[in-house]
Amino acid sequence: EAANQGYALAQSALGTAYELGQGVSKNPEEAVKWYIKAAEKGNPEAQYNLAFAYRNGIGESQNFPSALHWYTKAAEQGVTQAQYNLALMYVNGEGFPCN
Repeated sequence: EAANQGYALAQSALGTAYELGQGVSKNPEEAVKWYIKAAEKGNPEAQYNLAFAYRNGIGESQNFPSALHWYTKAAEQGVTQAQYNLALMYVNGEGFPCN
C-alpha cells in the first residue's frame, strides 16, 4: 500500500521482497520496476540495487551505462558498496574504456 502511494522506502523494500522472494513470488523484473521508482526519488539502497541489476542483467538486460549512472548516484550518497563496485567498473572498463 505504501509503495503504491509513492513512499520510496516502501518501494525499495518491495523491490527487495520481489528480488529475494520474501513474502511474494520471486520476480526480478518486478523488483527492478520498484527499484526504479524508489531510485528516481533518491533512495540510495534502491539506486545501488538497481545498478547491481543493470550491471549483472538481473530483471533487465545488462546495461553498463545505466549501472554506472545508478552506482554513481548511490556512491555520492555514501553507499560504500556502490563506491567499490563503481571503482571496479572503471578498473575493468565495463561498458567504457578502462580508467
